[in-house]
Amino acid sequence: MEQHLFDEAAATLQSLLARRSDNIPARLLLIQTLRKSKHFSEAESLARPRPTDIDPRHQFALRTELGYVLLDQGRFAEASREFQSLIDLMDGITPDVAYGFYRAQMSLGHTHAARGAILLGPTPTSPPAEWATIIAGRALADCDCALAGEVLDQFLQLFPQQLAALNLRGEAAHQCDCCCCNKADKSGCGAGECEGTCGPKAAGYFHQVLEQSPDNLRARLGLARSLVKHHHFDEAFTEYERLIEYQPDNINIRRELGRMLDGWKGIEHAEQWYASPFGFQESGGPLFGGVGVGFGDGASGGPIRLLAGTSFTEEAHARSDELMTTEYQAKYFRGWRNRCAIPLYEGLIAREPTNEEAYFDLGQVYAGMDRTRCAIDAYRRLMEVNPCHKEGWQAYQRLRAELRPQVQSRFDFLNQDGRDGLADIRVARPSVAARFPLGDANEYLELGYRHMILRPTDDGVNHGEVGFFRLQEKLKADWLLFGEVDLEEYDYGLQTRPTFEAGTQYTFGNDAVIRGLGFLNNVFANGESIRQDIYRTGLQVEGSWQPLRRWQLSGFYRWADYSDNNTLNEFALNGAYQILRGRRQLRGLVDFNFLDYAEQSVIPAGSFGIMGTIHPYFAPESFSFATMGLEWKHWLSCDNFQWADQWWYRVYLGGRFDSQSESYFLFRGEMLKDISSWLTWSVATSVISSEVYDENSISTHGIIRFP
Repeated sequence: MEQHLFDEAAATLQSLLARRSDNIPARLLLIQTLRKSKHFSEAESLARPRPTDIDPRHQFALRTELGYVLLDQGRFAEASREFQSLIDLMDGITPDVAYGFYRAQMSLGHTHAARGAILLGPTPTSPPAEWATIIAGRALADCDCALAGEVLDQFLQLFPQQLAALNLRGEAAHQCDCCCCNKADKSGCGAGECEGTCGPKAAGYFHQVLEQSPDNLRARLGLARSLVKHHHFDEAFTEYERLIEYQPDNINIRRELGRMLDGWKGIEHAEQWYASPFGFQESGGPLFGGVGVGFGDGASGGPIRLLAGTSFTEEAHARSDELMTTEYQAKYFRGWRNRCAIPLYEGLIAREPTNEEAYFDLGQVYAGMDRTRCAIDAYRRLMEVNPCHKEGWQAYQRLRAELRPQVQSRFDFLNQDGRDGLADIRVARPSVAARFPLGDANEYLELGYRHMILRPTDDGVNHGEVGFFRLQEKLKADWLLFGEVDLEEYDYGLQTRPTFEAGTQYTFGNDAVIRGLGFLNNVFANGESIRQDIYRTGLQVEGSWQPLRRWQLSGFYRWADYSDNNTLNEFALNGAYQILRGRRQLRGLVDFNFLDYAEQSVIPAGSFGIMGTIHPYFAPESFSFATMGLEWKHWLSCDNFQWADQWWYRVYLGGRFDSQSESYFLFRGEMLKDISSWLTWSVATSVISSEVYDENSISTHGIIRFP
């Protein structure tokens, strides 16, 4: 049962009952097993006392379990009556019965009666420590940390030095704790949930235990977990090191430390803690020998091969070694070679069904591949193992929200000036769109309206009305088709016409992505390009690939045919290297761009501005530029995993040099905040400054997800 192998556990217990039907402890365990596996009808049948159940204590225990079976099925009124009948018995007030009655009454909306049930104890048969710890334990299992904290606080007022209760109180505070990063961010916290402070309140209870009992491992582990939750990583690292000194062979502690380091500094810093403490890991094996995927039997869930004469203890150690190795490798591939990570996580779950980290990471992998429904299923499986997993629940809710209808609103403003007047215009583009999901998050139908405000410096304001629709749908899991058609109408210059882009995207087995599309769009670089009604059609091929974990490459090639008998060939290569990982990320960015027009712009001599220009847009011959810069990204929210309620900002500073010996300064800034799972808002700005060209822009984007 501890490994959630409920069918196997049920079969074992049923065989025991077949041999001896009056084995009440086995029968009670079987009822609990059937409850957890959601076989409620069988559990209810077993829980109802039989004529042969003559011992009142056995009848009482069975009826208590019957009450919980009824609760599990949502039959709250029946459960309430069952628990009430037990309370009415002379000796019927036990913490299990009191809590069951409390839960039934709360579900029926009878808050006052529910609160009264908790106040029925302690009793002579259930002394204070037993009463408080049993109710608190059941409350924590139901994710009701507030009730657990309240019951334990009452007990600790009378017995402040009771270490077991202090530990449990710390665990209740840890479950309630959510304001972990900064006082401004309380995302994901319910009313009153944060208990007034944003610090690690749970740590205070664990410190009280450790002051009296420095070797209390439960308290030290709770302290380490609390520090991790609030991102006090240095202090948490110290606590984990002490725990490993006490229990060097405990793989769960070593894995927890490795997981912390993965989130803090990156998986490379966790390698030594995933190494086997038993000496079974061969040098050059999968943990230390690079990034090969040949794991033999371990990766496929087959038996572990041991040398002849291996003892039971050695076999257990070898199994632990395999679990640690597989988890490390899965994390190493996660976010880089996602298709390699999936079978590793599935194999890990098959061998260790209670590994919550594996379920969570698997959901992250699927989400990163835009397989939203697979990610939702992974988180659903996680919630079956631990319904109180806050991060899993948050990702589950958010991903489900992504598959609901949305309203998206944008406002974009661009101001550019330079290139001898060839790039001289201000453009404002407010838009609103309704998005209807068709499958995964990147499959949808979008209908919208955009208002264009073109303000060239050498002409009047030109208003445009644009209606558009966009469709994206997958042919297969890794093959996406997309298309967008805009119908554009303007006051003057640009003729009414449909503009579009349409193409396909394919993701290869090594997670490289290639994208091809065709397009038609209007060119509004200045007043003259509008007056001459310049537009272009073309083809574009894009690609991206991550050859190493920290290094990403991308680029594109574009060919365009302009309506004024000109053609463009353009390509770009981009590289990004992640210098710092974790919650504070630093990336180095470089790119090289080349563009070449068949004919160049010709401004008539003596003309007013650029009026009458041939090819009235920046159309250089063999023009190139290179850019280098640094990007800093910092998460202000408690969580930074995919599909968390995030709050982050990023800033980019860079320099550019072109083939005409001009230099440029670049700045970009962006901030995004998930105000809730149904509301997201972001703002971005950019600046390019030089002696020949200046550009600045600002944009905002809001998303409302409907229930």
